[in-house]
Amino acid sequence: MMRFGLRVPACEPADQVADFIARAERGGFDYAWVPDSQLLNREVWVSLGVAATRTSRIVLGTNVTNPLTRHATVTASAAATLDEVSRSRFVLGIGTGESSVRVMGWKTARLAQVQEYIELMRSLWEGRWVAPHGPAFHLNYATGRRIPVSIAASRPKLLQLAGEIADGVIMVTGISKTALEYGLTNIEIGARRAGRRLEDLDIATGVYCAIADDPRAIRKQAQPYAALYALRYRGTERDFGIEIPEGFGISSLYPDLLHAEDWDEAITKTDWVPDAVLDQFCDEFVLLGTGEAVAAKVHDLASYGVNNLYIRGFSTYDLPADVCQAFVEQVIPRFRPSP
Repeated sequence: MMRFGLRVPACEPADQVADFIARAERGGFDYAWVPDSQLLNREVWVSLGVAATRTSRIVLGTNVTNPLTRHATVTASAAATLDEVSRSRFVLGIGTGESSVRVMGWKTARLAQVQEYIELMRSLWEGRWVAPHGPAFHLNYATGRRIPVSIAASRPKLLQLAGEIADGVIMVTGISKTALEYGLTNIEIGARRAGRRLEDLDIATGVYCAIADDPRAIRKQAQPYAALYALRYRGTERDFGIEIPEGFGISSLYPDLLHAEDWDEAITKTDWVPDAVLDQFCDEFVLLGTGEAVAAKVHDLASYGVNNLYIRGFSTYDLPADVCQAFVEQVIPRFRPSP
């Protein structure tokens, strides 16, 4: 059965975020993923803690935390506490850090840092004494439960690491059949290194989403993402004859292009993106269309083997109310058995 997860930025006070997650749960969503970006949104652990007390079924997760802004002992304790409060409904989503670290001028985490961080947390959750850099210590209230860890990844080496050591993967490689195969192939390479199979991992496929009666009217909201697509995949310049303005880059807006506080300005500054590139990006990474059209695309993804969707709107600073409502009313019921 297809499972549905929703990105819920902690862009409002914790009680409002928790109430929104509770509505998503009642509407049939299976996961609520809250970003950990300390200067962009409210504190992720407080928001998830309140949500845990107002929900009973939905799985709660960070999407994502990172190994740099919090020590592994701090995250291990926070995760163990939230897992306790939520009655084992927590998943720790982790990545290399983007908006949370780049805004401070830091580099993102190395793969070795991600791996070491996860291994240390697991040792603490298991109740073991550890001494990574000196005196030994342990988590005094560890229950021994293995809290699930999902790694968010789009690039080959991180996808492979996820396949090797994680319990799950938040795969953000695109939604075309070719893009999905690319992601799964790399995850499988890592899984085989650990003597595992793809079936041993819980793989969520990340996708942006906008539902409207006139998709062309809201398509421009994806333009800053398409600009980054052009910047990262330089072949698009050659293939589409793009002229990227001199000095334009991911840091052209505060805090960065994909999390711009002024989204209208981000759209204006990316007007150089050709329609053909925007169309290509939307085809590869966005569920865009009417509710009926999006449901049909989700059916296509299911036919490719996708069984867990991570859905996100374009905004970092607004609750995804429209996307949530559209899925609850027009998409999720098509994938649930009739009462």
